[in-house]
Amino acid sequence: RQTLGRITIPLMLPVIAVNVIWAVISSLKQMETIYLTTNGGPGNASQFLANYLYIKAFDAYEFAYGNAVSVLFVAVCLITTVVLNKCFKKEYY
Repeated sequence: RQTLGRITIPLMLPVIAVNVIWAVISSLKQMETIYLTTNGGPGNASQFLANYLYIKAFDAYEFAYGNAVSVLFVAVCLITTVVLNKCFKKEYY
């Protein structure tokens, strides 16, 4: 009925928002799974930001470049959080 759309889901939106933000940021930080299974994959096919950061900073000993990539990584996480908060922002009474 209408109770789901007008009462239940609007009351659950803050919880849904927090879970979506955690899921997105956790997916950005999934370094260990890729590193343990494929180490970036054949030809860097499964490499992404966290894995790239680790390889540049600790395997290639490019610490300054790794630091710059980590600042970019934090900026991406913050921008993602702000955008998702704007999407889920709603006045509660």
